[in-house]
Amino acid sequence: MRLLPLIILISVSILALKVISIVFTDAPISIGITEVSAAEGDGTDDEKAAEEKNKKEGEADDFDQILAGQEKKALTQSFTNSEIQLLQNLKKRRAQLDKRARQIDLQAKLLVAAEQQLESKILKLQALEKAIKAKLGEVNTKEANRFANLVKTYETMKPKEAAAILSILDISIMEKITRSMSTKKLAPILAKMDMKAARALTIRLAQPPMEMTVGDIAAPNTGGKKKGLPKLNLE
Repeated sequence: MRLLPLIILISVSILALKVISIVFTDAPISIGITEVSAAEGDGTDDEKAAEEKNKKEGEADDFDQILAGQEKKALTQSFTNSEIQLLQNLKKRRAQLDKRARQIDLQAKLLVAAEQQLESKILKLQALEKAIKAKLGEVNTKEANRFANLVKTYETMKPKEAAAILSILDISIMEKITRSMSTKKLAPILAKMDMKAARALTIRLAQPPMEMTVGDIAAPNTGGKKKGLPKLNLE
């Protein structure tokens, strides 16, 4: 009598353990299936959303293209043939003006370069002119010193000798030399000169002085018959 309740208790316990084992063993499988199904469902929804978005964007692009084409067509249709021709002519004229502007810009650059070269040449010519003037100044100074020495030579000579030489000189040279002499030195020389030469010299000295270069003195007029002059050492 005591074994039967014990057997029943053991049987119930074994059955309970099997039930619990089945419940806990199948639950993870069910949960996993549910999660996979949910994940598959979410992936499908995302793909559908992406397809719908792409479809809408494609429709928007198509709409924009259609709208742009319609606007272009409407713009073309809004002008007459003459107006279109005028616009084309204006476009060509604009291209010609741009080309002309580039040519003018190039010419301006060439002119600037030529101007710079011209200025450089002008500076060189100015420097050359300055050098020539300096050289001429040196020559004129030397010639002036030589002429001053000539005048001084006549002043230091005896009046009779100086008068004899001056009387046979060209009147222009005679005037130039005597004008540079002091009155004190000229008076005794003039007194010893030939009467004709003294008269001519006096008339010239009474008149305003004539311009005469050192070259005229160095190369006097020898057309008339004049006696040769003694060579004077003026160095």
